Order: sequence, then structure tokens, then C-alpha cells
Amino acid sequence: MRFFRLYRLIRRNDRLELRRHPALAANVASRIILGLAGVYWAGLMLMGGWSMARMDDAFFYIHRLFPLLLAADFLMRFSLPSISKRLKPYLLLPVGRRRVIGAFLLRHALHWMNLLWMPFFLAFALHAVLPSMGVLPAVSYLVGIWLLFVANGFWFQLCRLLCIERVLWVLLPLAVAGGLVALEFQCGHVVTDAALQLADGFVWFSPWWSFPAVIVVLALLVYAQLILEDRFLYGMFSYRKDNRRRGRVAQFGFFSRFGTVGEYMQLETKLHLRNRVPRRNLLNAIIIVLLWTFNAASGAYKGIVIQDAIIISSFSFFGLIVSSGFFAFEGHYMDGLVCWRDSLYKLLIADYYFLLLALLVPLSVLGILMAVGSTPFSAWQMVACMVFAAGFMNQVVMRMVLYNTVTMPLHEVVMKDRGGVSWQRYVLLTVVLLLPIPVVWLLNLCFGEGRYVALLAIGLVFAVTHRIWLRQIYRRFMKTRYERMEKLRITR
Repeated sequence: MRFFRLYRLIRRNDRLELRRHPALAANVASRIILGLAGVYWAGLMLMGGWSMARMDDAFFYIHRLFPLLLAADFLMRFSLPSISKRLKPYLLLPVGRRRVIGAFLLRHALHWMNLLWMPFFLAFALHAVLPSMGVLPAVSYLVGIWLLFVANGFWFQLCRLLCIERVLWVLLPLAVAGGLVALEFQCGHVVTDAALQLADGFVWFSPWWSFPAVIVVLALLVYAQLILEDRFLYGMFSYRKDNRRRGRVAQFGFFSRFGTVGEYMQLETKLHLRNRVPRRNLLNAIIIVLLWTFNAASGAYKGIVIQDAIIISSFSFFGLIVSSGFFAFEGHYMDGLVCWRDSLYKLLIADYYFLLLALLVPLSVLGILMAVGSTPFSAWQMVACMVFAAGFMNQVVMRMVLYNTVTMPLHEVVMKDRGGVSWQRYVLLTVVLLLPIPVVWLLNLCFGEGRYVALLAIGLVFAVTHRIWLRQIYRRFMKTRYERMEKLRITR
């Protein structure tokens, strides 16, 4: 089978899979919402690029900040599926493994994520480059910027594939980022000067090495991705004897002293630590919480409302990420859970306590930073925001279980796309991310400096009454349990 024929076959199968998915209505609704959000994002980028182009020395400032934009683009790609996620069915065709991998790499290069920031640079090129330089420099400039984002996408997929094999590979992008930061500040702004010279080469073709350098780096990343994907798939389908010594397996027996809820907490802990996909989801949550916590402690946000909202989000992000798997990983054995009275209710309580334990991660980081005197807020402010997140924000997050209608795999890495994400889940995610801002603004308007007492009181009320609103979530789930169980069975 020829390469481009295989590529067209993959595109055709993707469209058929979307059209024939059992949860088509929810999937289409979520795509419509994402489409509207994409149009809104493109409008913001066009306005931003057009307004930035009017500034003095706009070309200089924009492209000296381009490495930071690539770092933000790298972090935003965590929500995308891995390239190897959809390879498995096509390996049954009489086609070479590397040809199949190459077709998926081409699909990744043409992914919409590589065009996410292009409206900004399109508006900038139309206002700043096209009138003064002409059509060819404007087109070459946009092509060069697009190639940089494509290379950044392959770099992210390469790091993700290595992290799937060994968790310690997460140090690779951190080491690269740290090295670039050290070069920037120790060697006289080498990184930002190189970014500016690359942009000059895209427009004026001077220096001449701009396009060749980007193409060589992109080719090396594609080749490395091709080799690693091939070895990854070969290791998955070939027999390898595991000679590793097995140590003592932790049983987390201390949870048993807390009765039935403790048994479910033991089950949740084993679920997230012993299975590959939940463990990776937990690791991603910890990394993002740490990054957001350091961001909150950096003092970059001077406004009262924004600063409080950032601290609350630091304590809420872990629950926001981990709750996306609540009742989705358990979909594999949901039939057994609903057989016993109040078993799901006990599981909800265990999940809530699991989120409360997770508050120790940002609390310990902020406590250490506060002890060394590098935080712009007080201990009273931190405690009030933590209690508010533990009570009020966690009760919003726990409602995610009502919209998780897709069974998520426990161990599979190469798997089909599950799809079927409901639009209510996207709305809830947006609410959790943006809710602290209006709440803190309203409390500051009503109570002024006493807003921390109000935050503490609201958090305590929801924390103390957690069994009441968890019972309400449980009753809502049980009213439609048969429809939910059917959707969970379909997507196993």
C-alpha cells in the first residue's frame, strides 16, 4: 500500500469512527463547543497580533519572547493524545511498521494544534511584514513560524513517549529548559538573540541558516520519533522475559482501621499507584500542581483578586485533573459496585478524602517557600484559600463523576480513541478554572479585608457537610445508573 493511500485511509477511518460512535450526540456537542471556543481564540489572537504590530520595535520584542511562547505551547499539548495511541489496528495490514508510523507522524504535523498560535502571527505579518517587504517575505515568515511549532510538537511527543517507558525521562525536558534558561542569563541573552535571528532569517533570508537549521532539527526529531515508536511497538508485541526482582508490595493496610470508607480509600490508592494510566494521570497532576504553585508564589500577580484566585486554583488543580478519572477507571467494575447498597456512596466519600490528602502537595510547597520568605502572601491568606478549596471547590469538582460516561483504560497505551466526552464536562472544567475570580471579587466587594474569614467560613461549611452533598451526588447518579452503566460498558 502506498504511503499517501495509507494516509487517506487513516483520515477516512477517523471520520467513520466519529460518525459511528455510540456517544455521537455528546461527541458532536462537545465538538461544537470546542469549535466556538476556537473561533473566539482565533479572534483574540488576530486582535492581539494586529495591536502588537502597531507598537514601536514590535518585531524585536515579539521574537525575543518567542521561546516563552514555545514553552507555553509545549505545556498546552498535554491534553492531546499520543501518536502511538491509534497505531495498533493498522499494524494488522500488510504494510511495514515504519510506513504506518510515518503516516501518523504526517497527521501529527498537520494537526490543528500546530496552527493554534498562527492567527497572531498572521495578523502581525499582514500589518508589519506584508506592506514593507512584500508577499514572498510574509509567506516565508509564516512558513518558518509554522515549522517551529511543528518541531515543538514533535519534541513534546518524543518526551511523552520516553516518559511512558520510564517516568524519570520527565527530567529531560526540565533539563533542556533549565539549560536554556542558564544560557540566557549567564551568556548574555544567547537564546533570545538566536530567536530574533531566526525570525530575521525567515523574513530577509539573512542569516541564511535559519530555514536549514529548523529543517535539520525537525528532520532529526521526526527520525528519532520514528525509531522510538518502532522500538516501542516491537517491545509491546514481542515476548520479553521480566527478570526484575520483585520487592515487597505495599498493601496500605492502615486504611483498614477506618472501616468501609478506609477499604475504598485503599482501593483508590492501589488503583492510582499500580496501574499505568491512572499513575501517569496522577503524575501529570502533581507536576502541574507544582508548576502552578510556584507560579502562585512568584509574586507575578499583584492584584488582590487575581492573587487569591491563583492560590485557590493551586489547591484545586489536583482535584480538577484527578477527578477526570473518577468513575471512569472504575467503569471496568462498575457492575459490581452498584450491586451493594451505598457502595458508590462510600466510594464517593473515599474519593473526597483522597482529594483532601492531595492538598498536602501544594501546602507543603507553599509552606517551605513561606518559611524562606519568598512568598508575597501571608499564612492566614494561604490557610483561608486552602480551606475554601477543600470545601467549596472540591464539591464542584466531585460533580465530575456525573459526566464521566466513558470507561478509561488502566494499562493500555496503544488504544483506540474513546471519544464521547459530554459537553457538560467541558462546561464544568471551565467553571472550576474561572469560578475563583468572581467569588473572590464579590467577597472583596462585600467584606474587604474580612474576605478571608468569609472564604474560611464557606470552606468549612461545605467540608463539614460533605456527606450531605455527596449523598445528593450519589442519588443523582443512581437515578440514571442503567444508562450510565450502558455507556461505560460500550466504551470498555
